[in-house]
Formats: sequence, structure tokens, C-alpha cells
Amino acid sequence: MGLAQGRLAFRQGDWATAEARILGALAQAEQGEALEVQRQATLQLSEVQAAAGRHREALESFRRHKALSDRIFDEERTRRLDALDRRYEAERRELELETLRRERAEQGLQLSEERTTRHLLAAALVALALVFGGFLLRRRELQAINRRLADLTRTDQLTGLGNRRLLEDTLQADLPLSLRRRADGQRAADSDLVALLIDIDHFKTVNDQRGHAVGDRVLARFAAVLKATCRSSDVLVRWGGEEFLVVQRFVDRAQAPVLAARLAAAVRSERFAIDGEAPLALTCSIGFAAFPILPEATAGDWDATLALADEALYLAKARRDAWVGVVRRLDDDPAIEGQDVRSLLRAGAFELVRSFDREGGGAP
Repeated sequence: MGLAQGRLAFRQGDWATAEARILGALAQAEQGEALEVQRQATLQLSEVQAAAGRHREALESFRRHKALSDRIFDEERTRRLDALDRRYEAERRELELETLRRERAEQGLQLSEERTTRHLLAAALVALALVFGGFLLRRRELQAINRRLADLTRTDQLTGLGNRRLLEDTLQADLPLSLRRRADGQRAADSDLVALLIDIDHFKTVNDQRGHAVGDRVLARFAAVLKATCRSSDVLVRWGGEEFLVVQRFVDRAQAPVLAARLAAAVRSERFAIDGEAPLALTCSIGFAAFPILPEATAGDWDATLALADEALYLAKARRDAWVGVVRRLDDDPAIEGQDVRSLLRAGAFELVRSFDREGGGAP
């Protein structure tokens, strides 16, 4: 009720009333540990504060919204992993039972053979073949199960994209290779990793007006648009909620605005028709940054790259249907370890490119 009243006041331009209603709903949700309501409330609070010109408070509210989204996503992933563990245990037990049944059948076969030397030898050979064949069959079945489990734990089940585990596995090899190529003097086109964080604009409205079932199908269709627009070598990850991450692998960071513009245009031109309902026209906001962020970077600076992309996404969401990218460090100080890259970005230490500074790019 409080969120609905807050939305109404927000549409009427009454920021103070909207914020009061939302804060009330947020307090009730925190008492009842209703995470989804908290997630919606913090996002709506961020929009109200941004509209009122209180951007610092809006940023903090948006960060709370992201933290809640990540927590909900992690809890959902834990439940699914538990279900996979139970399924794996059931299949393992079934394989053990099948092996016991085979062993009993082999024993019965051996006892039924004639007790002559020739038939004893034949029975032994048959038994050996059955045991060895059963071992190979069981091994292949276990390998297939392990492959399925590995795929499931690295895939977001709703969208079919990768999850954070897939990203971690990929980066274990990609980060050192990117740094090595830079150190060897290879051209930028072969060295950079570009992280693009993508957020669906006003997705909460889709859930509110069409329901979460339609919202889930929109997320799956949005993922298909991303997959159709990106290269097969790119890593596509559902980052949490309605937020996605694309990692362009071993490219020139100067090409990042081209991909960001292409992704935004693909989403803008798509009509999300779900179950015969009126098609939805959606847009997205994109923030990106490139690794390595400095010539002397280490693999540990990937987190700083993501932080810069996240801050750029926040700047893009202030416009909607826009992209903002971090290009390079402007000063000569190479040190970045231990520094707050978000503060550095706000202080103007990095060069930015923005769609709304270019002709025909993003929302006005």
C-alpha cells in the first residue's frame, strides 16, 4: 500500500510525500524481512531522490537496491544448488543399485553353468565382460551427470546466460592473458577486456503492471536480444535481477562505444510480445569500463574495473536509454590500489564518453 501511494505521489511530482510513503513501506518490509519489497522500495526511493536532485542519497539508495538484488539472487542460487545436490545423490544411489543388480545376475549366471573346465572358463569370461562393461557404463553415466551438474551450476536457469561462477572460471585465464599481452606489446585489439553493465529501464513497472511471470519472460527475451547482438566469444552473464553483464574478450577498448550503441539500439527496436499481450517497448542503460585500467594494473584491478562500470551505469540511468563509458585515467599517477575508484571518477580523474554527447545517441 505504501509503495503504491509513493508511486502515485511520485507521478504527481510530490517528492516529499513520495519519499515519506516509500520510507514507511521500507520500514515495514525490514521488520517483516520482506526482501523483495525492500528491493522495490529502495529502487523507487532512488528514483524519487534523483528526481528531487539529491543525487548522493539516490546513489546510496540504488546501492542498497543492488545489494538486496544480489542477496535475493544468491539465496535463489543456493536453493537451486541444494536441489541439484539432492538430484545428484538420488542418481548416484540408483547407479549403485543397478550395479548390485548386475552383480547378482552375474552370480546367478555363473552358478547355472556346467562345472566343467571349459564352461567354467566361458562363464568367467562372460562375467568379466559384464563387470567391465558395467564399469564403463557407470563411468560414462557419472561423467554425463557431472557435466550436467557443471553446466547447471554455471548457468542462469531463467535466461540461459552464464552466472557469476561462469564469469569467475573464465576470468581465471583471461585476466593474466590480457596483462601478458599488454606486457608483450601486442596491439590493443588483442588485449583489452571490456565490462558492460546493462540495466533494463523501468523494469519494475513491467512487474507491477504485467506481473512477475511476464517479467520473467521479458528477462528471457532480453537475454536472447543480447546473445543475438554480441559475439559468440563474449561472456554474457545475468548479474542480478534485471541487470546483465557483457564481457568483450580481447578487443580494443576504443570499440566499446560501438557495441554499447548497438546493444541499446537492439533493445530499443525490439518489441517484447509475451503471450499475445500488447507488445512492450523497452530501453536499457549501459555503463562500461575496460581492463586493464592502467598500464601497471594487476588481475586484482578487475574489481576496480567493475566499480567504474557500475558508476558509469549509474550516470547513464540518470538519463535512461543511454550509455556512459570510462575511457582512461587523466592524470599521470599510476597508483590505484587502495583508492576509491568511484571517488576518483566523480573527481574527474577519468575521461568519460557518453551517448548523449553524440549525435543520435541515447535519450535527450
